[in-house]
Parts: sequence; structure tokens; C-alpha cells
Amino acid sequence: MLSLLRKHRASRSHDANQSARFFELPENTRAYVVGDIHGSFELLKGAIRMINEDAAEYSGDCYEIFLGDYIDRGKQSAEVLSYLAFQSSHKRKRICLKGNHEEVLLDFLKDSSLIQMWISLGGLETLSSFGVSLNGADPHLMSNELRYDLQNAMGARLIEFLSQLPTSFELGDYYFVHAGVNPKKELSAQTTAEQLWIRDAFLSSVRCYPKKVVHGHTPVSAPEILENRINIDTGAYFTGELSVLKLEGSQVSILRL
Repeated sequence: MLSLLRKHRASRSHDANQSARFFELPENTRAYVVGDIHGSFELLKGAIRMINEDAAEYSGDCYEIFLGDYIDRGKQSAEVLSYLAFQSSHKRKRICLKGNHEEVLLDFLKDSSLIQMWISLGGLETLSSFGVSLNGADPHLMSNELRYDLQNAMGARLIEFLSQLPTSFELGDYYFVHAGVNPKKELSAQTTAEQLWIRDAFLSSVRCYPKKVVHGHTPVSAPEILENRINIDTGAYFTGELSVLKLEGSQVSILRL
């Protein structure tokens, strides 16, 4: 499974405070940014405990920013979504962004013929986490039933939570998004598809934007902290590594479990 990870760019500083010196959060503001969770609830709980400890004595404005892909592949998607939607953020401001996996789930709830696409992305694990079982049947033959059962299991509040997730968030000199941005466009001109799905065109670009882009979507063996972007998707569901980025002033660091 490690072959799925993009090789970490070791030539760029992991600390990277130097490359981040021109990018800052507002004064008296701190942000904790969490990478792709993919149904790994135990890792999420560990990350939250670590954030709680680190932020215990902090009195300024404090954010939790989640970069999307809360579901699929891992076995505890229901628990992850329930926590993010309904549990306390300990007085921090919680920002949850939409990932491409959340988009596919929502599309399936509108059109059950998309069952195969969702399954290919790990949707069976999400169905199972909500107690929806195939019972050995062909999912294509019971896609409408699966959609109906999932809607009932999730409930209107959770579906509304997912439906209202934003695709980007800006704070100070940082632009937070799930997958990345189209380097041929300004940040204000990005489409939802680009923000949720883009990969190679963005990852290969060295363009520096007015704000540093913080993203996930493409698993890497260690967080990439580059001049124009920061990638913190470390493949939690198969590596056991859920990365948390800490931003404060011009300082950039990675919290370790």
C-alpha cells in the first residue's frame, strides 16, 4: 500500500519556516489543520487529544480546519462524520471543507446509478459503518434500496451538514482547499471540480499564489511544505499517520501523535 504514496520531496525543508516567512496568520490567531481522515476515527480522536493538549493554554482565536475526505476506505466513516458534525470543538472555530469523497456520496444520494463509482472509491466501507449491508447481493441490483437505507441511517441533519460544506476557506495568507487549485486561474476563479479533484496540473506547478495553498487529496509519505503549497495528506487509512499542521504567525509545524 505504501506504493500509493507520492514520494516526499526531501530536498525541501520539512521545517520550512524560512519558505513560510512571507505567509502569516492574523495576529493572535492559531490554526490546526487536519489531513484526509477516510474513516479513521481512532486516529481522529488521537489528533483531537493532541490539539487539545497543545491549545490548552492558548487564549487567542483558534481554528480547527479539516480538509475533507472524512469517509470511505476506513471502517469508521459514520463515527467520523458524527463527531465533526455534532461534537464540541472545545471553543475553537471548526471549519470543515468538502472533499471529493463527500461529493460522490452526495451525488449517490441523488442518483443511485452512481453506486459503482462510489464503491470504487471505498463506499462499501461507508455503507457498512452506517449499518447498511449488501447481504451478499449485487450492489447494482439494489442500488435504490441502498440509497434509501443510507438516507435513513444518516438522517436529515447529517446530510444537510455534508451538503453545506464549503470547498475552500481563507485565513490570513493561507488558502485551504481539499485537492488544490488550477494554476492557470486566480484563486477567486476556481471551480468546485478543480478544488475537489485536481491533481497533476496543480502538484507539478511552481506558481506562487497570493496565498499559500494548504491541501490534501494526494497521499505523500510525509507532509510536503513547499514554497507555494503545503500537502498534509499522509494516507491515514492505510499508513496509520494522520497529520496535523499547526500555523501561528509565520510559524509552520507538524504535530506528531
